[in-house]
Amino acid sequence: MTPHPLVQDLRYGIRTLGRTPGFTAVAVAVLALGIAANATVFTLANAFFLRPLPVADTDTVVRICSNRFSTTSERSLVDFRRRNSTLSDLAGFQLRSFGLRIDSETEHSFGEIVSGEYFTMLGVTAARGRLLGPDDDRLDAPPVAVLSHSFWTRRFGTSADAIGRTIALNGVTFTVVGVASADFTGLMSPLRGDLWVPLSTDTLLRPALEPAARMDSLSMHLVGRLKPGIDRATAQADLDTIGRQLRAAAGHGGERGQAVTVYAGTILHPEIAPPVSVFTGILMAAAALVLLIVCVNVANLVLARAAGRSPELAIRQSLDAARGRLIRQLLTENLLLSGAGACLGLAVAFWVTRLAMSMRLPVPVPIALDLPVDLRVLAFTAIVAIAATLAFGIVPALAVSRVDLVSALKGTQDGRRHGWLRSAFLVAQIMALVLAALGIYGVLSFVVQSRTREIGVRVAVGATPQSVARMVVRQAMTWTAAGMVLGLGLAVGVTRFLAAFLFGIGPTDLWVFAGVILSLALVAFTAALVPALRASRLDPIAALRYN
Repeated sequence: MTPHPLVQDLRYGIRTLGRTPGFTAVAVAVLALGIAANATVFTLANAFFLRPLPVADTDTVVRICSNRFSTTSERSLVDFRRRNSTLSDLAGFQLRSFGLRIDSETEHSFGEIVSGEYFTMLGVTAARGRLLGPDDDRLDAPPVAVLSHSFWTRRFGTSADAIGRTIALNGVTFTVVGVASADFTGLMSPLRGDLWVPLSTDTLLRPALEPAARMDSLSMHLVGRLKPGIDRATAQADLDTIGRQLRAAAGHGGERGQAVTVYAGTILHPEIAPPVSVFTGILMAAAALVLLIVCVNVANLVLARAAGRSPELAIRQSLDAARGRLIRQLLTENLLLSGAGACLGLAVAFWVTRLAMSMRLPVPVPIALDLPVDLRVLAFTAIVAIAATLAFGIVPALAVSRVDLVSALKGTQDGRRHGWLRSAFLVAQIMALVLAALGIYGVLSFVVQSRTREIGVRVAVGATPQSVARMVVRQAMTWTAAGMVLGLGLAVGVTRFLAAFLFGIGPTDLWVFAGVILSLALVAFTAALVPALRASRLDPIAALRYN
């Protein structure tokens, strides 16, 4: 029984690629780097923007902010809960630092202080014991705490004996009553606390405050659940009306703008979502640029390799193999390269994300990344692999499938068309260098914007415009130098495999490497000038007021 033509193409492609292991290894490795960069960045975007909250009925969960991004007092939380007609429930929470003591060991810890409806409203389940409920949020209730799954694992080794243990927070004794499920880490991602305690225990944790002052001083984030049949726009109108009434009662009726903003229940808090989305977009653009450069380089390799296969292709064409059949065979080989590169790239992306998740950043707040390689990441990687196949394979396949039998067998096949294609690929690698400059410019602009207040402080204490500009340029060149050291190390290793495809230069030609280093340094320096000049001209007063 004759195999299906596609199966024949796959078998023949595997045998053909196996005859040139050096080319195959280099092409797969280069493709893996490009695909890994895209898969890694997409994993980050997926974790922050595509994954739903790990709660029940995510579509009905909303975040509520005073004005645009502000927190709300406990007193206003009570008023919103009592007056609204669009939410089935409303809860408040606040991230807070604690002095934690377990037995004789003490440490600095972060956790959330939450209202009694928090877990019930979200529909979160317990991994051990029980979660907090409305009865725990009474002033006469005993102080209890729920541990996060990661903290339970780290401090108690997943022991069931943790339930019923006592811990001390700021000197106040709490009894552990449960452990949250592993997939729930709170609503302040990527900030992650170790535990949750009831809102009512704030009177014990801050005993010096009067009850009235405490209700006004406790700034809380609000999360609610829409009633059946209510959409976000209706809840927005309802809660904004209540917010304006509360604003007027407090003597701030003349303030303009929305009193309340209702957001979808996303992983990221609305306040940090915009800058994170900008930064993620820059990373996605940079990853796409890397893939573009990879595809251009692999296309050059494929074209150089295919030029030596002209006799084989000419003979097959003379035996009644249609041009479309040859193109399909060549694209099948390229798809095999992309498939292998995708598998290797996905493994690299998985390793990088695991490394990122295990890192403890030197910041005063607990930042923990949850970057799962799920079905969305797998589907994206497959799409990238197919796109790469078309990007680096279609033009060489069309070019080398048009062969003349006599010229090919004599070794005189016209190379002008292939030379033109190689020149075109060189031009593309130049439009990619320009895109690299734009990427550096975009990243630096974002960094300068995020450091506006810091730069304002530096200028206010005596930093000159020249020193500020040098700081920005130095940061850009440091990044560039680190990238070039890594890139040169990879280039030296890769070019040894490419010796058979290089004409007129050696695999480690010093002039070529020096030219590349100088070009990249000039591109990075030029791209850094505009953000550097912008930073040097910041007005310190305006910068210190920047939010």
